[in-house]
Amino acid sequence: MLIYRGRQYTALSPDQKAKKKQYLLEQSQLSDKIPTFDEVLAYYKDDYDMDPDDPEHFGTWDEFVDNMQHEYNEAIKRVSWGTLDGDDCWRIMGLPTGLDPISHTGLGIFWAYNEEGPEDAWGGGSPGEQHVVYRGKIDLSHVNKGATVHANCAPGQGEYEYEVQFYQHAPIYVYDVTRANGIVEEIEDYRRC
Repeated sequence: MLIYRGRQYTALSPDQKAKKKQYLLEQSQLSDKIPTFDEVLAYYKDDYDMDPDDPEHFGTWDEFVDNMQHEYNEAIKRVSWGTLDGDDCWRIMGLPTGLDPISHTGLGIFWAYNEEGPEDAWGGGSPGEQHVVYRGKIDLSHVNKGATVHANCAPGQGEYEYEVQFYQHAPIYVYDVTRANGIVEEIEDYRRC
């Protein structure tokens, strides 16, 4: 029980927490929209405008648009045609050394659909961290399609990003975790993003 400004508050039960997460997931799914190519192009136009005269940066405007169109078409195939559904995905995380990665539950929303794609979001990490790689299964109904399309069209990194972005609180089936020393341990259970 928590008392704040003279009022009593009771913590949510585990069942109530699970229902709240499910509700938030369903609300996110209702608002997901796949952007049009023109919306994606407009979103990333400022990236091109930063240095339009540097041909090594993005090339000419026409080359920039052609590349963006190619990345957009590929991303649409993956999220609209269901080619990702059921595929493996990977996530690298830096966890505190004392934390058991097998029992860790909040795995985050940013995953990669290609084993070469995941990056540790915080770079080299810090002392006292263990770097682990989770391998899960993509359920397309839990993928934030609009955000995934945007991420895979990002200029200069779209083709290397391989990103699949899940909804927050989405369940994800996790096969295993690979520790920094190369040891693979099975999980074979659901976790939340």
